[in-house]
Amino acid sequence: MNYLDFDLEITRLAAGRYRAGVRSPAGEAAVEFPQPFSELELENFILKIGRMRATTRRLDSPQMIAAQIFGRRLFDAVFQGAVRDCFTSSLNRLDEHSGLRIRLRLTDAPELANLPWEYLYHPTHRQFVALSVETPIIRYLDVPRPVRPLIVEPPLRLAVMISNPKGNYAELNVESEKAKIAGAVRGLEESGLFKVEWLETASLAELQRRLRQRDPVHIFHFIGHGGWDEAQQDGLLVFKDEWGDG
Repeated sequence: MNYLDFDLEITRLAAGRYRAGVRSPAGEAAVEFPQPFSELELENFILKIGRMRATTRRLDSPQMIAAQIFGRRLFDAVFQGAVRDCFTSSLNRLDEHSGLRIRLRLTDAPELANLPWEYLYHPTHRQFVALSVETPIIRYLDVPRPVRPLIVEPPLRLAVMISNPKGNYAELNVESEKAKIAGAVRGLEESGLFKVEWLETASLAELQRRLRQRDPVHIFHFIGHGGWDEAQQDGLLVFKDEWGDG
């Protein structure tokens, strides 16, 4: 898919007020808007969304509804007036082979980087913007020199680890997960452009052993459970020990 760039640059004007400037395939535009959320509102939202780690995430769950409300408020605050017109016109220019890449620039408003922009919710389309392959969102960083392209000699190697530990963890459908991955990359593997490696032991030591080998791993895909360490205030992955426990 070929992407057109929708550059959204936000700058601080004064305390609590910002300017959203857009360069897009449909032209340029700008609007001013106030800080859309107070610190308390943002903190409460993050706490509520943090409970979405449950196995099932229904469309009508309180967490999902909260995400939609938050995302819509954020969308309506920034994508208003001429900026929204540019966004709509840019989307209308797309065909089945193209998309609109939203490049978010927050260099001049770093305090807004803490907002979860990935929850932007389009009220007309009734979907989260970032979940559509047509509208990816990129947090764009200004750098003093161009980024050099990463050159990779094929095949591109994908290392997959499936951690399905015993204990108080939901059972994973391992065979289904394997079948989905194999089906998605079958054509690339047959052409010699891609190689999938299944790491037999779902341990941290096994992952470290593979990463130290001479043949590089370009992509690591983990299928398993995660969690939150209150003491370290950090996320974690659940590997298996030698007895199969998490």
